[in-house]
Amino acid sequence: MAESFKLDKKDIKIIHSLCKNSRQSFSHIASVVGLSKNSVSYRVDRLLKNKIIHSFNTTVNIGALGYYTYNVLIKLRASPEEEKQVHDFLAEFPFTDWLATLSGSWDILLELVVKDTDHFEQILDKIFEAVGDKIEVYKTFISRYVYKVLPIAQDFFGDIKLSEQETDREQGIISIDKTDAKLLSIISADALIPVYKLGEKLNLSSDAVTYRIKKLKKSGIIAKFAPTFNIENLGYSEYLIMISLRNPKKEDFKKLKSHIVLNKNIQYAVLGSTSYEILMTAQVKNPIELDHLLKDLKNSFFNIINTTEFFLITDHPQFNLFPSGLVNHLFINK
Repeated sequence: MAESFKLDKKDIKIIHSLCKNSRQSFSHIASVVGLSKNSVSYRVDRLLKNKIIHSFNTTVNIGALGYYTYNVLIKLRASPEEEKQVHDFLAEFPFTDWLATLSGSWDILLELVVKDTDHFEQILDKIFEAVGDKIEVYKTFISRYVYKVLPIAQDFFGDIKLSEQETDREQGIISIDKTDAKLLSIISADALIPVYKLGEKLNLSSDAVTYRIKKLKKSGIIAKFAPTFNIENLGYSEYLIMISLRNPKKEDFKKLKSHIVLNKNIQYAVLGSTSYEILMTAQVKNPIELDHLLKDLKNSFFNIINTTEFFLITDHPQFNLFPSGLVNHLFINK
């Protein structure tokens, strides 16, 4: 971020509006913030040029399509040049929806979108065939329940409440056609793409594209349009936190979820399905804030927290919640 550039209250309100819905018009944001449409457009461009906002993405509910996310923690045994090769390969892998590089005892967090265990094993085989000689050890974490999802930690907005993405929706598997899949693949990586450009790419009219987007939102497949941030340019550091639990009861989970949801520095949290573990990300201004967060968790849930590990997230080489591999894989057996 340029040293001369500082966010003011109007910038923060614009970011807040973009986090609620990045596809809303600048005219609407202008009416909420109290600026002209041109001023909003200028400020959004400035946020992008100063690398406050990294990109605009679409959150896709892949569970509604019958898919799951598997997280893989990886420790590498490689030179710096080989590490970059691994990062590049995993970032471009067709079923990667999130790739983060870490500092600590693990080097990589890889999140994959998979149909089932067999599909996951097939993916692992392909990864190990390509870069397995550079992987020393790995650990798998299968997501079960999402406790919290925010574009950025609530702490950034202070007293301005940021609404969370709905995580408790109960629904069956929803079918989509290949055109919907192609639309999701495009809009997931560029949530601001104009309707007419989507129409050109899909050979559809603007009205047809608008109808499909509305239908995907109504069904819950599209959950949110929101920015992703270079949070280091906002004065924050991001940590991956893994907590293992000891014989938790149903009431313990309820209290822990409430604690996580109310914490202003926790941005994302998910409960694992194969073991009592919670994976989450926290955004803090300094190590003291992280220490307070961890001690608060430990003191509040000392009876069920077994171990806590944390790792600095140094980069996000990939973030696309509808990876390219899904476009064809959805229709393999149809």
